[in-house]
Amino acid sequence: TDSIIPFGSKDDPYTPASLSTQSLVHSTYEVQSFSIRSNADSVTLSPSASISSGYRMRFKSETTAVTTGGGGKGCLRWDGSVAEIKAELEAMAGIGSVTVTKEEMSSIV
Repeated sequence: TDSIIPFGSKDDPYTPASLSTQSLVHSTYEVQSFSIRSNADSVTLSPSASISSGYRMRFKSETTAVTTGGGGKGCLRWDGSVAEIKAELEAMAGIGSVTVTKEEMSSIV
């Protein structure tokens, strides 16, 4: 069951109100994003299945270390799946449950 945390309003600090612990679960959500692209619109990036290429991610003092799909320990494939990125992030001690989305773009102007 949820615990209820009472608090007052700005206008009247004695007016009862509440905030559930369930709603607090979402209070620290943060959105992070990054892009991987070539330095010229005319360049097509090679699929990582055909060449060994990838990247590592760092959060605070921790660096990805589980996946080897991009060629080395903790190296994610640059065109890896959402599931691969999610698993790698959730393996990091400083990160809890995450939602990962992926958007493919034909070019960035």
